[in-house]
Amino acid sequence: MIAAALRKKRQALLKIIKLENERMAKLTREEESTVDVEDGEDAAKATVATKVTARAEATITSATANIASYKTKITYLVTKISTSTTKVVTLREKVTKLKTTIDTKTAELLEVTKSLRSKQEFAEKNPSVSSTAGQISELKIEISTIEKLIKTTRKEYVKVYAESLSLQKLIDFFTTQKKEYEDEIKVQEELMEEQKAIIAEQEEKAKVEAAVKAVTKAQSLVFSTHQKVVEAEEELNEAKKTKEEKLTTLNTEKLDEEKKLKS
Repeated sequence: MIAAALRKKRQALLKIIKLENERMAKLTREEESTVDVEDGEDAAKATVATKVTARAEATITSATANIASYKTKITYLVTKISTSTTKVVTLREKVTKLKTTIDTKTAELLEVTKSLRSKQEFAEKNPSVSSTAGQISELKIEISTIEKLIKTTRKEYVKVYAESLSLQKLIDFFTTQKKEYEDEIKVQEELMEEQKAIIAEQEEKAKVEAAVKAVTKAQSLVFSTHQKVVEAEEELNEAKKTKEEKLTTLNTEKLDEEKKLKS
């Protein structure tokens, strides 16, 4: 009854843990979906990543503590199972010896009872034999002694057998508890692996985003440098064009002056 109740309670707890994990996973997806991947959302993305990672780390810490607690309980149960099993073995050996004693004395009682009946029949047929009465008295005393021994042994047998049976049920209960704790450890370990995967995913996202930022920055620098080069070339071309226009003007003026001097 107790084992069944505890098993039902633990199954309910496992169901609650599973639902909580699903809720946390859903919350993580919702938080990530609210952040726009476009530029200008860096702060929001960093906040969500921090929250997701912090929640995963808190879950891992809690699961680690639970596992440690379960392992401590398992160690205690293993000790109890071991000591109880040793005691059960001793009790079963005692039960076997008591049962053997009861069977042996019961068989002995039957033989002595047969002897008593035989002596009584002999005494009825031969009343003149005086020694028979003494033998009958001795047999009756022996029968009484055997019966008392059988009765005492039987009481002890019932007591030891009941103790052995009760202790075996306790061992079964401890074994069931141990198995349930081991199952819960597996659940907590799976939960930890899930949370570690979430943290690794966040770290990978951060690396990718950092790489994208670095590439974008490098591209921006290249574009900016290229733009400056283009602007410098345009300035040089403009200066060259202005210089050529001035030279053309000066040559024209020179030609005009030379024509005036000739005329």
